[in-house]
Amino acid sequence: MNKGTKIAAWLLTGLYVVVALVLLSRFGLGDGSGGNWERALTIFNAFSAIGFAAVGVLLGTTVQQVNVSNAQNQAVAAKTSEDRMAEQAKKTIRRRQEEARQHFRRRPSSGILVRPYSRRPD
Repeated sequence: MNKGTKIAAWLLTGLYVVVALVLLSRFGLGDGSGGNWERALTIFNAFSAIGFAAVGVLLGTTVQQVNVSNAQNQAVAAKTSEDRMAEQAKKTIRRRQEEARQHFRRRPSSGILVRPYSRRPD
């Protein structure tokens, strides 16, 4: 969420709280002679929708930022694990290739060096 959206959401949230307090003090806490109740409820409902939308924006982006952060951390961990496993696989392949070379260079019974077989005769 960019800075402008965040500021607007906070301003709308503050405006909602102020309007709710003014309406509550004028109509709810007094003797009820402050004015027309229907108009006050309509105004309050309109500001409630705007205020709840603003709060939803603030809370939704906060929750989503946590989810994005967790996903990024998991991606880094997976990449690190993948790199480590790839390096381990390369080492294992190199070791086995060297073992195979050593095996085919010597005859196990006589210990005589033998030229490695590189190609099939045609």
